[in-house]
Amino acid sequence: MLIHAQLDDFSRERALFEAEVLAGRMRAKSYAMMVDRALQHDGRAQLYGTCVPFDPAKGGVQPPPIESIEVTNAARAEIGLPALESYTIIGE
Repeated sequence: MLIHAQLDDFSRERALFEAEVLAGRMRAKSYAMMVDRALQHDGRAQLYGTCVPFDPAKGGVQPPPIESIEVTNAARAEIGLPALESYTIIGE
């Protein structure tokens, strides 16, 4: 249900959702996907690296665009998600 929420609604309630994830009452992956969707909508790099883009020119799915694997993996660990192994650094 969260994935289909309006970005404005999510932005207003993001702190509440994060608290629910940290308390174990909400799925971390759903929260992370919504955060990444909101960031992509604003033209920014993903934080959690959950949205993998499809690039027909490169022949398929590409690693998620993030700013730093260290930051992403720390953020993922904080909410209980496993580390990423492949990624794309913005600006490469």
